[in-house]
Amino acid sequence: MIKRKGNVYKLDTPATTLLIRAERCAEYLYYGRRLSVPGSDYDFLSCAGEGNEPALSLASSFGGGDARRFSVSCAFADGSFSPRFSFLRAKLTDKPSLAPLPSSYSDSTEKNACQTLALEFSDEPSRLRLFLYYTVFDDSDVIAVSARLFNGGKKEVRVKNLASLQLDVYGGGYSFVAFREGREGEYEKVYTPVKDGVVVCESRLGASSLFANPFVMLEKEGSVYAFNLVYSGGYKETAETDGYSRTRVLVGVNDLMLDKALLPGESFSSPEAAMTFAGDEEGVSLAMHDFVAKHIVRGRWKGRERPVVFAAGENPSDFTGPQALAEAKKAAELGAEVFVLGGEASFPAEHFEGGEKRTEAGVFAAAAREAGIKFGIRVNLESISENGELYEKHPEYAMKIPGREPLRVKGRLLLNFADPRVQKYAVRALSSLLSETKASYVYWETGGRMADCFCRDVPAGEYFLRYTEGLYAVLGRIAEKFPGVLFEGGAGGGRFDLGLLCYFPQIAAEGGDAPRDLFLRSGVSCGYPPSVLSSRVRFDCASLSLPTDFYAAFGSPTVEADFSALSQSQEEGIRKRIAFFKKYRRLLQCGKTYRLGNAFSKERFEAYGLLAVSENKASALALVAAEKGRGNGTPCVCLKGLEEGAAYTVSAFERDGGKREILTASGEFLTSGRIPLQIFCDGSLSGGALFAWLIVEKVKKNKGA
Repeated sequence: MIKRKGNVYKLDTPATTLLIRAERCAEYLYYGRRLSVPGSDYDFLSCAGEGNEPALSLASSFGGGDARRFSVSCAFADGSFSPRFSFLRAKLTDKPSLAPLPSSYSDSTEKNACQTLALEFSDEPSRLRLFLYYTVFDDSDVIAVSARLFNGGKKEVRVKNLASLQLDVYGGGYSFVAFREGREGEYEKVYTPVKDGVVVCESRLGASSLFANPFVMLEKEGSVYAFNLVYSGGYKETAETDGYSRTRVLVGVNDLMLDKALLPGESFSSPEAAMTFAGDEEGVSLAMHDFVAKHIVRGRWKGRERPVVFAAGENPSDFTGPQALAEAKKAAELGAEVFVLGGEASFPAEHFEGGEKRTEAGVFAAAAREAGIKFGIRVNLESISENGELYEKHPEYAMKIPGREPLRVKGRLLLNFADPRVQKYAVRALSSLLSETKASYVYWETGGRMADCFCRDVPAGEYFLRYTEGLYAVLGRIAEKFPGVLFEGGAGGGRFDLGLLCYFPQIAAEGGDAPRDLFLRSGVSCGYPPSVLSSRVRFDCASLSLPTDFYAAFGSPTVEADFSALSQSQEEGIRKRIAFFKKYRRLLQCGKTYRLGNAFSKERFEAYGLLAVSENKASALALVAAEKGRGNGTPCVCLKGLEEGAAYTVSAFERDGGKREILTASGEFLTSGRIPLQIFCDGSLSGGALFAWLIVEKVKKNKGA
């Protein structure tokens, strides 16, 4: 809800308040926990300096006494590059459309369910206007922020940088928390003190990923700010402090090579940023989970349970019709709900027009229908083989620079989505394939990291923007044409962000052994709910009788196995895992997710893991682990999110799939005490790690008591 008192706008979410003064200048007055007591006078918070220079700015440009990074950078026709924006007005307005970029939304019909404050600034000599938009939702603690430049003058303006969000706060001593590739692989949490100089989290590769993700936090004890960006291209986020104990965070598109021509009468909008505040990491994490589930994911799969997928062997060409039918029947018998063509193999762009691959897709689709299981397909529409028919007909579709030897990724070239012809081809080809096979699931494989960026009709300074907009155009049209299909983005070295989640309800995170995958999920879950995370589970000929290491259950598992090499007992192991997941699927995918312990601790011997709690707090499911070499002592676990006054039984799953009740205790004790992990396990720490699945159930009250 947004209210105005005098010249101060008060933006309230269920648990936070943002105060913005909009008078002779516009400035932040406060951002923190909700201020709910009425009657307060907030004007005294203003610390505007000489000439009404705001102390905590909403936007900034080059010049003046502030030496920190600025949010807007432009070059004018006269050779100058220092816009001086003055505040003009503020008003409530409709949430702006950022098309062709995706953004958050509200599907509520309630009045004031979604409100937007627009602030307008002007650089009078050039007639350049800057608009900032702050959107609040009545059911979310996340505030959506975007920026727009409008050229009201008569000459071209060149945009060199436009941050989506600038947040200035008082105080130092913050750490900037980012998630990057680290000792355990992608998505390791990295803390960097914000002291002298600037701290940067960015992707300069043209796309987001799990190796460099746009979800970041600015935190110190008692105060945590979290940020994300609804964008799939290169991004840049910085944190910087100054000598006046002010800290600034900038979130937006990476300014690498950015040089956007803004002609008279044209506008340029930044992607949407998302920000929230809480007293600790758990609070901002839950707020981001809720925001993603309610205001980013959309369409038929919003809020729905996701199916168990089975991916056929590594080389689908080896399968005949009867073999494909046998695999599909076996997958259905073991409990899978979707049968997918291709394990590591995929359906490449050059085969969409026909050929053996197209025939294979038809064979697999027919086999799945006969077996009574839904059909899915893994596609690669982002890269192209130089030996294929498509390249022979349209070499101009490939991303390459004339006169230079192209850089190949896995022996292939990337398709140039900055080219409208490539966009039309991708939509037409995939539409034809999905219509023919009636696939209900599509795994969209990313093409690889960008190189040789060139498009004949696209200026170099706009290439990254146009490529990302072209990708969105394809994804949007496909999602609109096939609303019932579950699309999954492939994140192995590729995109993982809120922009992609506006089209694909889930994104894959490459799995591995149990410790590594649980470690990865502990990081990803800081900013993203399990419902949007998928992971491949590779079953080989090892013993599969234990459900305790089914780490991919927090999310949507894709099972990969060669059934011809599995024994009956191993098949039974897969069946138990799938049955386990389906029994607790709603809780695992849609419950409130908490992180237990600290998976990133390097000094203490500490249990860590994930916990899903039902909305009514009647049940919870936890996967906890401890590793050798993390310290000395007994690993302990402390639960979260339970009703303190209720009694709960805590049971552990056994090696045979059964469960063993361990203890009964109050929610208060379970969330306050430290329980030795080994009491839940029927053995000592071995194999480098100890794992346990715990089921927590509220004790039903005896009506006669």
